[in-house]
Amino acid sequence: MCEGIEKDRMFDADNQQFMASLADVAIEIFGAESTYLRVAKHKQTGATGTELPEALVRICFERAVERVRSEASEILAALSTSRELRSDLEQVEKWLPLPAGLIETRAFVARSVLDFGGLPASMT
Repeated sequence: MCEGIEKDRMFDADNQQFMASLADVAIEIFGAESTYLRVAKHKQTGATGTELPEALVRICFERAVERVRSEASEILAALSTSRELRSDLEQVEKWLPLPAGLIETRAFVARSVLDFGGLPASMT
């Protein structure tokens, strides 16, 4: 993918938005991974009541995927030729998971936060 993209163009001073977009992608991946690892570590201790943290991880991960998808699309649209763009975008879609339905997950989080009167102390 992106064989036709001149890498020098990405680092050109006129194209610093590309670098910012790549940084945003890295931040999203780091944040999602950190959130997942934190909850996984919490579960390994044998903690109970991990449903809320697990739901929050699913939401965090889905938002990160959407942000990565958006940033990748913007970068590719700017750097790919129109002929290559479709296949480049299809490749990105192959790498990313399918969108997850989060309506029930978000409703669960909202109910949990209302029931607790905020986030549980173990999560702050």
